[in-house]
Amino acid sequence: MAITKIQSESLNLADDFAFTGTITGAGGNNKPAFYAYNSSATSLSNGAYTKVNFQTEVLDSDNCFASGTFTPNTAGYYFLNCQVKVPTLNINHSLVLYKNGSQYTNFWDIIININGLRGSCMVYANGTTDYFDVYYYQASGSSQNTRTGQDYTFFSGFKIIT
Repeated sequence: MAITKIQSESLNLADDFAFTGTITGAGGNNKPAFYAYNSSATSLSNGAYTKVNFQTEVLDSDNCFASGTFTPNTAGYYFLNCQVKVPTLNINHSLVLYKNGSQYTNFWDIIININGLRGSCMVYANGTTDYFDVYYYQASGSSQNTRTGQDYTFFSGFKIIT
């Protein structure tokens, strides 16, 4: 017998329910998703944009992250998050997310006493050819090395359920 009307006084929201039919329009997943960090320092040349390496993968749900590059295999919108820290203070530095080999968005600062930057954004990926990299620019007067470890230099992201 099909239920045509549910009355609120007969429904206990603390109960568990076993559904035998198909439920549509609910849920979804945030895959692909990844999180990688810089376990070996990347040398950052003075006055140049340098691709940051992320050697250690903590999460790579769909094998879309390799050699510091995220190449999502599912079309959709993605939330990407990156951070780069250096041991010494920079005067002029910039954290840049590249899409398909070109600057997509720039997180920059010209402030003394900041030794790294973090940035987040939403971006569309076509699921076949789009890819993303993180670059860092610094002009401290000499080469710098990134700080290593998952608390300092990382790149992460996931597909947004729409």
